[in-house]
Amino acid sequence: VGNLLGDGRIQLSACALMYTVGREKERVVARQSVEAIVESGVIVQVIKILSGRKRPKDSSDDALNFSGPSLKYDSFPSGHTVTAFAFATILSEEYNKGWVFYPIATLVGLSRIYDDVHWASDVFVAAVIGVLIGKMNVINYDENTNFTKADRSYSLSFDTSSQTQYLSNSKISLHLPFI
Repeated sequence: VGNLLGDGRIQLSACALMYTVGREKERVVARQSVEAIVESGVIVQVIKILSGRKRPKDSSDDALNFSGPSLKYDSFPSGHTVTAFAFATILSEEYNKGWVFYPIATLVGLSRIYDDVHWASDVFVAAVIGVLIGKMNVINYDENTNFTKADRSYSLSFDTSSQTQYLSNSKISLHLPFI
């Protein structure tokens, strides 16, 4: 059941159903969810290729082996788990039912470990990425833009004046525009 619920195709089908039979709120939530599922899936696929980690069933004795860029080894992080947590975060935030959706996402992650296709760290990192992407989609949604990504960006600033004498009264800023 966990593997099925973590399948992006099933989640996207649920979004299509929400959009088709739902009211305006469900349509909005479906659009947010599709965006979060696709974004998290793409990000995780890039990380999988770059990390090149073997699955437990292929290398049960070496959980710390990351071979680097590889199309063959794709354990880290869990794609099923990341999309499950991204979807659960959107639904939890929009319907205030985290007690329902997060345990389902957790079941997905635990099933991946139980089936010996992911290490616990694969699932943990995927859950964190999924929650962050889901939260960013909720935070950045603006009803008035009809779900466009106009003006989406984050700014992070550090005031280093109390940190070191070499950077006295300096401010470091990082501006991250998102797709």
